[in-house]
Amino acid sequence: MGRRFFASTEIGSSAEEVFAWHMRPGAFERLVPPWESIRVVSRDPTMAEGSRVVLELRAGPVPVRWTAVHRDIQEGRRFADEQQGGPFRRWRHEHRFVPISNGRSRLEDDIPF
Repeated sequence: MGRRFFASTEIGSSAEEVFAWHMRPGAFERLVPPWESIRVVSRDPTMAEGSRVVLELRAGPVPVRWTAVHRDIQEGRRFADEQQGGPFRRWRHEHRFVPISNGRSRLEDDIPF
């Protein structure tokens, strides 16, 4: 059986606003901590169903390419990043944007790998 990472964070913005923030260009770079050695090699110009991003990360001195495809985009509610090629046998990161109340939401990150 594989492994799973799950995190849930309450945010003081609506699910639609948090989703829109994730769809903006550069969202990935804003989310990656500065000490992580990962960079965007290429990406499609917009984040849409089937769009791709190619990342390069370091495993010691060796660069590793990681290609992810955006899937299952539901405006304002969810999307997933699915590995097309990279370091894992299987990787799917689902981002869910759950409304809680007026102006509040919960971001859920679910990653089986």
